[in-house]
Amino acid sequence: MNMNVVESIEELTMNAWPSLQTVTYGGWLLRFANGYTKRANSVHAMYGANRDEAESEAVLTARIEASEALYEREGQPAIFKLTPICPSLLDAELQKRNYAIADPSRVMLMESLEHVPVPHLSRIVVETALSNEWLARMCAFNEITEANKVNCANMIKQSKAKQAFFTLYDDDRPVACGLGALERGYLGLYDIVTNRSDRNRGYGAELILHMLAWARMNGATKSYLLVVGNNAPANRLYEKLNYKEVYRYWYRVQQNVGFI
Repeated sequence: MNMNVVESIEELTMNAWPSLQTVTYGGWLLRFANGYTKRANSVHAMYGANRDEAESEAVLTARIEASEALYEREGQPAIFKLTPICPSLLDAELQKRNYAIADPSRVMLMESLEHVPVPHLSRIVVETALSNEWLARMCAFNEITEANKVNCANMIKQSKAKQAFFTLYDDDRPVACGLGALERGYLGLYDIVTNRSDRNRGYGAELILHMLAWARMNGATKSYLLVVGNNAPANRLYEKLNYKEVYRYWYRVQQNVGFI
């Protein structure tokens, strides 16, 4: 496993899906976004000038407890994202503290966009700025609450990646939508969703092919995505499109925490 690739993709995911606030602590990034998505409300233990010190049990314990205190102040449980570049003792330390595993996921990569097939459905609307219509449609397809709709919009607007917002139509009916984030030659796929009544009809694949074509025209050479491991339909789709797993991650969520 190429740790430089892992670190690069982790950076891209944070840039594409920014939190509303980030606190840095000893090479760790503590992200806060009013509780909307684990990715934007978790500790990312990515960096550290002294890797050996970061592996120390005493240092890890101190950093975990400092992180817990900050999340407690926000009225949230502490959540840690565990990736291959985290300190190797971190997962075991969190397990000792009764943190539960959540959302084991895969990061998948398409190494080249040169031979991506041409999509069959030609009606695609591509917007280069977030619109109220796209946001409302994506939230409806994803069944996102009104409160989280506001959080989602604020987070998307904070990203400095080149963004494109896609809506696929079948005749005049919107059937799928997604967000593409382009940075450093990579297209990241986010919020890929098909209308519930239109699923299992190939619309997701058509949408992604359009997104990849747009990315290639805008200078991208690769594409990555994140998918929950137990989402069988999504995993089949991405593998069929020739995405390959490069690494896995999961979250550890603090348990039995009560807030006033």
